Amino acid sequence: MSETNPQLEMNNLENEETALFSPYVYITMGIIFFWLILIIDPAEALNNISRYLFYFSIFISAIITLFVASFYSNYKSNLKLSYQTMVYMIIILGVLLRLFYTYYTPYWVRQHDVGTEIDGYGHLSYIYHFATTFELPAYNSGQFYHPPLHHFISGMFIRLFSLLGYTTERTYESLQYLTCFYSSLAIFISYNIFENLCSNKGLRLICLLLVSLNPTFIILSGSINNDMLSILFFLICLSYLIKWYNESTYKNIIIMALALGLGMMAKLSVVMIAPVIAAVFLYKLIKNYNNFNIYKQFLIFGIISIPLGMWHSLLYLYRFKQPLGYVLPLDPASDIYTGNYSFFDRFIFYPIGEFINSPYAFPFEDYNLWGYVVKCFTFGEYTFAENVLFQSWILLIFSALLMLSSVACVFYLIFYYGFIKNKAFFNIMLGIWTTQIISFVYFNIKYPFGCTMDTRYITPAIICGAYFIYLFFETSANIKRQLLINKLFYVLILGFGISSIWFYMLIF
Repeated sequence: MSETNPQLEMNNLENEETALFSPYVYITMGIIFFWLILIIDPAEALNNISRYLFYFSIFISAIITLFVASFYSNYKSNLKLSYQTMVYMIIILGVLLRLFYTYYTPYWVRQHDVGTEIDGYGHLSYIYHFATTFELPAYNSGQFYHPPLHHFISGMFIRLFSLLGYTTERTYESLQYLTCFYSSLAIFISYNIFENLCSNKGLRLICLLLVSLNPTFIILSGSINNDMLSILFFLICLSYLIKWYNESTYKNIIIMALALGLGMMAKLSVVMIAPVIAAVFLYKLIKNYNNFNIYKQFLIFGIISIPLGMWHSLLYLYRFKQPLGYVLPLDPASDIYTGNYSFFDRFIFYPIGEFINSPYAFPFEDYNLWGYVVKCFTFGEYTFAENVLFQSWILLIFSALLMLSSVACVFYLIFYYGFIKNKAFFNIMLGIWTTQIISFVYFNIKYPFGCTMDTRYITPAIICGAYFIYLFFETSANIKRQLLINKLFYVLILGFGISSIWFYMLIF
């Protein structure tokens, strides 16, 4: 009996009829979003109702509705799920999981440098400042050194909810729906990236699933600091860089420039995509050095992106003598300092004991970067209740294996570079991944603190990792000895998705 290849079976999706049931999706999502944000007050609605049953009913009823709608929309095709239907399913599942997490997570829980005092120096105070003054702050203390885009938008959001008559606590809770929206939109942008990178539709679904159900994006969906908006702009910039490489139009380069500039207005770290952009520009220039249109596009890109991205840094350099690329300094005497450990212990040696003691990352205790990254990728910097300890170990095991496999795929693809169909795309994504990792390591060398090891600083690398897994499947499709490895990969990816849903439905 001949052995079947799951990848080739997935290719059959290419020929299936596209099913567009978007009206069902949008109506369902609109009702749920409107209900959660504008009608239901958690403090009042849950006084006499079990939280688990309440949230679980929201999630399950939405999923059932979407499945019924999708099957109904495919009725003429004998109830077969089309490729487009599967795309919708994965996206909507990710959006619902983000809404679910956002709704049961208070605005002061699992946050980064947010603070709960409006007269302090955390992100919430920065947001409140814009909500009440409409002006840039007169100082750069605490988190006020950041560029203002996210905090300004959030401040206007607070002002809107205040005008609608909501309580102060309710307006603060509403901020999470902004970042939930950003995280949800990141699914669509990521899929757009994969559409341009991945020709195999069946395998493209794997990439989409790895982003849609990714724990880092789920946690960031409820975080009200500026991380998620900056990541969203980074992904938009990457998407249009790939589009511009394929089709060097003014539209693509203008949107890319806007995304880079606005991203740097949200958080300066978005500039880390600039080296890859420069490399692509240089390649295009060498190939088209006699094309005057290319020079005009480069000029337009600079005119748009540089003022947008740099005005705040230059202003604060003038007003406060704040250095370019400034990061808030921390006290080496603090408990979170890791500089007292050797370079070998922090970056080379992998402490198995540290890994198996707990599934969670401890910024005040852990010191090894790579062990921390695996845990933080899965659970952030946080610990969770004892009742989900078993689920957390299951998710951590799948996450660790998936991350190690993704890194292994990088070396595999470099070794089998000649088998890659589109080497330019691989080079772009490898450039993004490498830049992220190198800058992350440098950041941890320069600022040796537990909080510096957080994977939110390298979130775009998740998109690259998903693409490398796709390329592994694509380049190994016709190698018989790797069919078993491919099947194991499918099991690993499915297990990761299921365990992520299982855990993040139970942790409140």
